[in-house]
Amino acid sequence: MICKVLKGKPTHTAFLKNGIKSRRVTDWSGHNIKIDQILRLEHIGSDEELLRMAQAMPTVVRAKNVRLASKQNLTAHLQLVRLAD
Repeated sequence: MICKVLKGKPTHTAFLKNGIKSRRVTDWSGHNIKIDQILRLEHIGSDEELLRMAQAMPTVVRAKNVRLASKQNLTAHLQLVRLAD
């Protein structure tokens, strides 16, 4: 999926585009994401490349401030849920 990040507008109407339905939003103060294209992924790499990248990923991430990290995770999750609607 290819997207553009746009300057936010205070009000958005609901619409259907590319099989994704949005919802009406009022009092929005953030940025917006506009879907430009949806492309089929033909190849993501060889098995060796994928294994090497997976091994380079951290397995455990420790939060310095558990309460703050939990709040940030909840905020990010809520934003994603709102975007999906």
